[in-house]
Amino acid sequence: MKKYKISLNDFSLNYFHFTKESNLDSIENQGLLPKISSHAQFLEQTEKVFFVQGLDNLLILFDCWIHVCKKYPHIPGLFYLGTKLKAKNKFSRLLIDIYIKWTEINRLHQFVAYRYFDNFLKNIFC
Repeated sequence: MKKYKISLNDFSLNYFHFTKESNLDSIENQGLLPKISSHAQFLEQTEKVFFVQGLDNLLILFDCWIHVCKKYPHIPGLFYLGTKLKAKNKFSRLLIDIYIKWTEINRLHQFVAYRYFDNFLKNIFC
């Protein structure tokens, strides 16, 4: 796969897709295949390939990723439970609200979340 050094002008003229570097061989052989990621398997209904266009959208995407990483449950099974509940009733909404508050005050969760995001950035390819 060819590597291309991008300039600031390239950001506004092109679309970008982010993936783990370990996926490059598969993309080179099969192209980009629509999928439902493991993080979205209980949220998404259809397979997709995501792109961003331009620097502004790239920054918005990074902001979303930071927010998601900060809230993403690092307790095994909790994300699955949350996707199943989806605030279907007052009790499930209360559990979700309690979890969100807990992520805001728990320093260990924030440390793990930012470390996860940092590792994610080190292993993606644009």
